[in-house]
Amino acid sequence: MSYEQARQQALFLTDKMAYELNLTEDQYEAAYEVNLDYLMSVDTYDDLYGAYWRQRNMDLSYILLDWQYRTYLNATYFYRPLYWNAGYWHFGIYARYPRRDYFYFGRPHFYVSYRGGHSWRVNGNRSWYHGRSFGRPHPGGHPRVGMRDGFNRGDYGRGRSFGNLNRENRPQMNPNRGFGNASRPNNNAGFGNSSRPQNGGFGNNNGGFGNSSNRGFGNSNSRPNRGFGSSNSSTSNNRGFGNSSRGFGNSSFGSGRSNIFGGNRSSMSRSFLEENDIRPLLKSRSDFAHKGSMGNALLIAGSYGMSGASVLATKACLRTGAGKVTAHTPKRNYEIMQISVPEAVLQMDAEETIFSEPVDTEMFDALGVGPGLGQNETTAIALIAQLRRATCPLVIDADALNILSSHRAWMQQLPKNIIMTPHPKEFDRLAGNASSSCTERLMKASELAERLQAYIILKGHYSALCHPDGKIDFCSTGNSGMATAGSGDVLTGIITGQIGRAHV
Repeated sequence: MSYEQARQQALFLTDKMAYELNLTEDQYEAAYEVNLDYLMSVDTYDDLYGAYWRQRNMDLSYILLDWQYRTYLNATYFYRPLYWNAGYWHFGIYARYPRRDYFYFGRPHFYVSYRGGHSWRVNGNRSWYHGRSFGRPHPGGHPRVGMRDGFNRGDYGRGRSFGNLNRENRPQMNPNRGFGNASRPNNNAGFGNSSRPQNGGFGNNNGGFGNSSNRGFGNSNSRPNRGFGSSNSSTSNNRGFGNSSRGFGNSSFGSGRSNIFGGNRSSMSRSFLEENDIRPLLKSRSDFAHKGSMGNALLIAGSYGMSGASVLATKACLRTGAGKVTAHTPKRNYEIMQISVPEAVLQMDAEETIFSEPVDTEMFDALGVGPGLGQNETTAIALIAQLRRATCPLVIDADALNILSSHRAWMQQLPKNIIMTPHPKEFDRLAGNASSSCTERLMKASELAERLQAYIILKGHYSALCHPDGKIDFCSTGNSGMATAGSGDVLTGIITGQIGRAHV
């Protein structure tokens, strides 16, 4: 795609994003840069939803508010703007906005000069937008309004060409500055208008994560040549846990052993779990069982230098009784894994040293992700794509939790009923600040579990299982010998194996 073509398409796409997502001026100009960088990078069909597309999504997650990013993900014409069909590039945005000469807003001030100066390839394969702020108040102190708000009150022209869009009445900006420039006023304001509702916004339609109308991140059912707004892109996942018949959240889990433990939330029950509580939940092995009837688990673990994490998690998953375990790991870990765990099926990543691309989970009964994964930005992009496309129960641990801690906007996009297994420091990073006591940390974990509708295992001497309904179960069998490197990886493997067996 030529520069001129990419520039025209990026302008039209960003103009409509500015209206639907109510972008501020800073967000608008940053989004234009990101869209142009992506379109200029697309040369072949393989470029459509590869590394450049993942980089675009990562950049936009830094630019947009939480509600804006959720709306963006749910709008196929924004999320997957380009597709290939019948030998030609097509833009889904024109199905929604067929009048190609109509623009709500004017051109960015650098429209004629920007040629990729803030792209990943220019900035050492890193995001220019990470850690920068957008939508800060005007020098006078009053907050900037979203561009759609400004359009509706008449700040912008309503013509079909750029000539009638007078930018002279808009706030003056330094024509030479980039986003995050040190000359920008230094304050602590967040993205966008601080008075804007966090859960509102144009076109939001309550499109939550995993909604049946939601096109998943990297969903295998979403093909680029299927056109615009296809309704059959959603995945159906009825295999969550918290099921009334088995698994975590079972009404009989620790029944009859309730005693109140700290705090002032009287509706929350606390229980100590003992062997007699757990044994009935374990799935017995039939005399005529075979590996296909004992669960098929997938572990995404390990990076170069941390292959041991994938070895420990895989061995634990197998020893727990999973019939078949597949380990997805970088290419350099092949020999180590083949020698250490020969009974596991190896699935090698495209990259030599890191996890870089999500994998299909349709054939698996459980997925564990995180041990030894590393926190490379490419890995971070692949992780959120993996979480969104997963069609089986999820166990998240270690570096997967650390990645979510560094990209907190993504936590609101997690599917329900996931299992998270943080140790105290990992949980403090998830919560955003350190807790002053174990009791405070426990209360925070319980509240987070309710908010995310997740199961959080707060590891410790008496590990606490926080349920989505506020219930807390304590494990009574911990000891100080477990406080060593690798025990968390083993736990991830054990849980993944048990969940996989329970959902056969």
